[in-house]
Amino acid sequence: MRLIVPEAAATEIESADEARELSRHYNALAATKARAAVLELRAGGLTLDDIGAVLHISKQRAGQLLKEATRAAA
Repeated sequence: MRLIVPEAAATEIESADEARELSRHYNALAATKARAAVLELRAGGLTLDDIGAVLHISKQRAGQLLKEATRAAA
C-alpha cells in the first residue's frame, strides 16, 4: 500500500528533516565547543563545580566533558 502525502505536508516533512539535520550538526558543534571550554577553564584552575556553574551544567557533566576532552586530546 502506498500513502499519498499532500504536497504541503511533503514540504513540511522535508523542512523538518532539514531542521533535524541542522540540529544534529549544531549539537555536535556545541559539544565540541563545551569540551574546549572545559579544558580552558580547568587549565585556569577552576573546579568542576565552578566549571558547571559557568557552563550551566552539573559538576558531573563538567567532569564527563573533561574526560571526553582529555581522551580526544590524547
